Amino acid sequence: NKIVVNDAYYGNRTWQPGAIAVTNGCDGPLCIGDSVITSDNRDGTVVGYFNDGKLVVHDAYYGNRTWNQRSVAMTEACTANFCSGDSVVTKDNRPGEIRAFFGNSQVVVYDAYYGNRTWSPASIAMTSAVCANIFVSRVGYCR
Repeated sequence: NKIVVNDAYYGNRTWQPGAIAVTNGCDGPLCIGDSVITSDNRDGTVVGYFNDGKLVVHDAYYGNRTWNQRSVAMTEACTANFCSGDSVVTKDNRPGEIRAFFGNSQVVVYDAYYGNRTWSPASIAMTSAVCANIFVSRVGYCR
């Protein structure tokens, strides 16, 4: 089976189904329109996904690029110990804010000096939690 796609530049072109990205809905935990951070620390938006699980992420510098899901971090998420927006201190004593989570439990922390850096959860300590009902029940307090 092949798919015919009409675009403004080439007109009608024929493609294998696996070569076409879906541009609505969700693939696992990530959905079209979700904000993410790529493994090269670029802020982006999920704009498509392929049937092999790869994602198309758009960022302001490179435009659209294809990524494995393990190379894309979710920016609106929580783990058992942390949530996006939590204030933390990194192992090298820099204050920062949790920005995202990779599927392998690595955490993206933003600090004013280095920008986005990836850490293991054991290498960061929370200093204050974000303030939302689900987060208050998780930590018992919020800023």
